[in-house]
Amino acid sequence: MMNTTTDLKDDLLNGAFAIGEFIDKTERQTYYIAERRLLPIFRIGRMLHARKSELTAAMSGQRVPRRSTSEIAAGDDAPVPDRAA
Repeated sequence: MMNTTTDLKDDLLNGAFAIGEFIDKTERQTYYIAERRLLPIFRIGRMLHARKSELTAAMSGQRVPRRSTSEIAAGDDAPVPDRAA
């Protein structure tokens, strides 16, 4: 379990590009995965974020515990807009 801000900073991925690099997908594929909720990716405002530890657990087949509503920032569960319009 992470106890320090440094650990959280090292675990957090900011933006579709960074998440895509971590999971070996393009930025567009990352938006698709987030929109379909296939991996534990969340939004703060308009930007996508993910925790490396949660992505690794999800991709290895381990169950990722759901966060409570008090832990989810307002708007995190909004669908990702399609940018191909």
